[in-house]
Amino acid sequence: MPTEPTKKKASALKTLATLNPYLRRYRRELLLGCVTIIASNVLAVQVGLLLQGGIDLLPSHPTMATLGLVAAKILVVAAGSGLALFFTRQMIIVTSRRVEYDLRNDLFGHLQTLDTDYFRQTPTGDLMALATNDINAVRNYLGPGIMYSINTVVGFFSTLPIMLSFSPKLTAYALIPLPLLSLSIYLLGRGIHSRFLAIQEQYATLTTRAQENLAGVRVVRAYTREDHEIARFRSLSTGYLEKNMSLTKFQGAFQPITLLLIGGAVIIVVWLGGREVIAHALTIGQLSAFIVFIARLTWPIIALGWVVNIIQRAAASMGRLNALLDLRPTLPVVDSTDALTQIRGAVSFDEVWFRYPDAGEDAW
Repeated sequence: MPTEPTKKKASALKTLATLNPYLRRYRRELLLGCVTIIASNVLAVQVGLLLQGGIDLLPSHPTMATLGLVAAKILVVAAGSGLALFFTRQMIIVTSRRVEYDLRNDLFGHLQTLDTDYFRQTPTGDLMALATNDINAVRNYLGPGIMYSINTVVGFFSTLPIMLSFSPKLTAYALIPLPLLSLSIYLLGRGIHSRFLAIQEQYATLTTRAQENLAGVRVVRAYTREDHEIARFRSLSTGYLEKNMSLTKFQGAFQPITLLLIGGAVIIVVWLGGREVIAHALTIGQLSAFIVFIARLTWPIIALGWVVNIIQRAAASMGRLNALLDLRPTLPVVDSTDALTQIRGAVSFDEVWFRYPDAGEDAW
């Protein structure tokens, strides 16, 4: 029989460290993705600076030519930022799909080596859930999780110094609601995570019931149990619906809280920034750019809480996958092609017997 997986809880990062060999295969693509993230953020910051320069220039040069030139520069730089973001997704998101492909193939190949006792003890629906939902949760960490983590760090440190150069006091006030936003997203993420795990478990149970009924349809019909099995499946399906509805309602709080805290940051900037403009400590262009930069900082702060949630989901799923991948068969696995060319001798049966697992010594 296969050995029992280790039950000791590991940290999320330690659990996800088993993916490092897969990431090393595509380190070139991931490195290029990091470069394009930096390029995208640098260009996006230039959009705010061009806006500031254009607004401050218009009072002294109020012509359509000036306006058109500023708009053209912003358009070109924004297009460059978008193109860099496109290549970021081509590098990192596509790599996550390739790792997903490799991981799923390795999982299926590993299943072929396990003892038959494991398959007698494990519902097929659980294995299907591992190969679908759990691997997809891991892919979300490898793709959006990694991309938004890097983008959050780069976006924050490319924007904050410029805001501080405009007005350190206004920057400090504007950042007050943002940690609350990140904390709210994190707390919402924990609630979403627990509901997500419940949905995963219910999905595995539902899949197992469907597989057993389809595989044993002759038995169900022979004993006229169609109505009974339909009622059982409907009950499981209702439970799956209720768990998804609970998750959906919980996620419904995400946007209102986000908009409330972002709106609070903008109100602070407009109110205090407007006073500094009146006092000639800040130009209108700088205030306008400041609002753009606040919008740029908002997403990294949101992403910070969201990424933590993605990591939690991925760690839970990777823990389930690791428990399976750590199992080892009792008998050695040999190459079937080589084995066929090395068969020698004869086969004989001596004292052959059969007993159900966990049955008594006399239950032969």
